[in-house]
Amino acid sequence: MAPPNEPAAVGVVRFSSLHDVPASFVEANGATDPLAPRPGTLSRLHKSLSTFSSSTSLLPHSSSCTFQEPTGTWFQGCYYLVATVGAPFTLSLPNAFARLGWAGGTTTVLVAYLATLWCATRMAHLHEFGGVRRTRYRDLGVAVLGPRLGRALVTCLQLVVNTGMCTIYPVICGQALQGAYTALCGLRAGTHCLPSLSPWIAGFSGAQLLLVVLPDIASLAPVQAAGALTTLGFCFLAVLGCILHGRDADVSYAIAGSVAGRLFPAFSALGSITLLFGNTVLVETQAVLAARPSAVPPMRRAALVGYTVICALVLAVVLSGYWAFGAGVDSLVFNSIRHPIWLVVLGNFLLVGNGLAGYLMFAHSVFDWVDTRIALAHWTGLEYRDSWAVIAKRLSFRWAFVAATGFLAVALPFITDLMGLVGSVGYAPLCFILPCVMWMMARGAALRRWERALCLLIAALFVLVGLLAAVGSAWSIVDHATSYAFFS
Repeated sequence: MAPPNEPAAVGVVRFSSLHDVPASFVEANGATDPLAPRPGTLSRLHKSLSTFSSSTSLLPHSSSCTFQEPTGTWFQGCYYLVATVGAPFTLSLPNAFARLGWAGGTTTVLVAYLATLWCATRMAHLHEFGGVRRTRYRDLGVAVLGPRLGRALVTCLQLVVNTGMCTIYPVICGQALQGAYTALCGLRAGTHCLPSLSPWIAGFSGAQLLLVVLPDIASLAPVQAAGALTTLGFCFLAVLGCILHGRDADVSYAIAGSVAGRLFPAFSALGSITLLFGNTVLVETQAVLAARPSAVPPMRRAALVGYTVICALVLAVVLSGYWAFGAGVDSLVFNSIRHPIWLVVLGNFLLVGNGLAGYLMFAHSVFDWVDTRIALAHWTGLEYRDSWAVIAKRLSFRWAFVAATGFLAVALPFITDLMGLVGSVGYAPLCFILPCVMWMMARGAALRRWERALCLLIAALFVLVGLLAAVGSAWSIVDHATSYAFFS
């Protein structure tokens, strides 16, 4: 039996093989035998919650022995993808579609879908690069690109983009709550409706204060399942609302405006549609799947089914929204539908439900980095073994993170315009360019010629898309700058 390595952090013990873990160690530390029957969903959730107060729940996935062996199926990976990618931003795509027209919009959606499917399946294979499960994107980046470049590109970009997403979600969901309230308030004549967005953002952030106590991404399964159902729900209601509304009598599909007024919004729309399919926590999603004997086939299947569902939903929403309202469709399609009231209210509430699930996925990527890189680092002096100290340490950061992102959302309600720029700079490299580059580097001479050509084509295409989207977003910021107001 190979002796365990020296712990790199509190509660971390590595063995050269799962078979080298002694039975006494398994019994003492609650390790899970990967060959044992899988527990039920409720028992797995209970065990995950019970480990929140233990530093052993922070074991790095890069170690040879991870004590809570993932047990997820391809279907779990599928609904994680649908919940995360099928975000509330889907309902803003008819407006982006209108900037490209029927042919341009439809072609952009299909090309983005096919490119995403290729990149996602490459990432699924890279998950086991070098014969070791790389269950964090940043670890995979370090393994393939090297420590310096991997940390500079992947870690920094992922933290910035995921934190930005956690700032956008309160704004989008706050607007949805406000929209539902306004629709209901309008039914009562003479009632003064609350105009401010801030209380609704604060309400969304308050709900997240309760949900962030879930310890890790694996424990989010029930929340993500609900998030996937809400994605299907609000997309169905959006399509139904457009059909019930019918086509406006004066509908126009012409792209109006000056040359600059048509060109730059088209650049921004190109980025909005293509980058919607991106997922910066794809590797972390695959980490919840069981590796029996490999996690690659179930993740490939999850990506194929999940992204096909997303593509079908996106096409249904954008085609119906553009058909009904033409170039005048609102930035949130429910605002154009307006009637029936029950549909608008229910759709907005479902959108908020999806936002709760999506926020948690992006936030847990940040929490994981803090837990493993800072909270347990020896130089911080925070390596407490007492369970209550661990709970206080982890919850303090999580609640502070929720409070900070909520405050930024309240202070900068126009941040959705700013994050269009950040997203074009972050999503294109993380979700499209780096997967192709890492696949070529990992495969080396074994890469077939047509694969190399396809990877180079996709990488070059999304370099261009990222640049055009950045230019379009910057133009939008300049154009709307006079309307921005803090705490509005």
